[in-house]
Amino acid sequence: MFDKEEWKILYCCARKTKEIPETYTLKEAIYDLGILSGIKGAPSDGMPGARSICQGLEVLCSLLAYRKYML
Repeated sequence: MFDKEEWKILYCCARKTKEIPETYTLKEAIYDLGILSGIKGAPSDGMPGARSICQGLEVLCSLLAYRKYML
């Protein structure tokens, strides 16, 4: 779904860390897109919906536009 560079930026921005794991699942990516859209991430909330994922993708596209400044 995502390039290596794209998921690295998604992971780092959503989790606010610079440590990058070797593996990253699609489920984690969808959850991180929800975090970028502003969901709280409480365990009882479940996975983000379509609207949250779309909003997260918009934020990710903005972050990718400025990727040369982030890495």
